[in-house]
This record gives sequence, C-alpha cells and structure tokens, in this order.
Amino acid sequence: MAGGTRTVATWALGRAYLDEKSDGIQGLGALSPTPLKPSPLRANSKLGGESVFYSRSKPQYSDIGAADVINVLKYGANNANSGDSTDAINRALQDGAKQNKLVVFPSGIYLVSNTIEVPVGTRLVGILWPQIMAVGDRFKDPKKPQVVVR
Repeated sequence: MAGGTRTVATWALGRAYLDEKSDGIQGLGALSPTPLKPSPLRANSKLGGESVFYSRSKPQYSDIGAADVINVLKYGANNANSGDSTDAINRALQDGAKQNKLVVFPSGIYLVSNTIEVPVGTRLVGILWPQIMAVGDRFKDPKKPQVVVR
C-alpha cells in the first residue's frame, strides 16, 4: 500500500436508509459529504476555529473514598448471569441515594425479575460493561411490555 496521509472527516459503520420503504444498505467507510452536526453538539476548536464534536471528560471520582462507595455485590446482587438481583440492586440504589454515595456495578450480567427503581439524585457507575437483563414471567408478554429500569 502506498504511503501518504489522508484526513477522514467522518467515518461510519451501519445501515443507510434511502427512503421509508427501504431495507437499507450496509455501509462502511468515509462519508462524503460530511453530515452537518447539530449546533448543540459542536464547539469551536482552538485549532483554527473549526467545528468539532463537543466532548466532556469522564468523572474520575478521585475526591471520594472507599467509604463513599456502595458496591451492589455487597448487597447480594449476582453478576454471574444467575439468580435474581432485583431486591439487592434496589436496596443498594435506595441506600446510595439516601446516603449520597456512589453506587458501583462491577462488570457482569445482573438478572432481574422486577423493575429496578433508580431514585432521583442517584449517582451510579458501571465498571467495564455491566448489564441488567430482565427475566421471568413479568417480562414475557411482548404485548404488555414492562419497565426494566425506571
């Protein structure tokens, strides 16, 4: 492959739908022309004033100690894709909100048989890629969908 430089303004992977009746076409690669980004998502770059995506650094929580963190596993939640973690997760979230503590979900799959209630003001964070998966009779009927996380 020949050397050189190439600037790719926008790159995408996914389906493109040409009209409302289309099944779409699979696409991969540079987009030309570059789609216009909505103005709330743009900020002026210090590199020549060009518009770039707005971004924000992820919180590091370096200002809180271990005593200010609630791990859902300590409440009996199971992240090994087994059991029912509904009650344990709800208790951890309630305590986290009441005590103004950060609720942490370690990586894994948490099975729940009822709705998870997230109180207003709750601070929660997942480590790697935790997943909450609805299981059981409550969630079986596609004609009567139920809320998994509220």
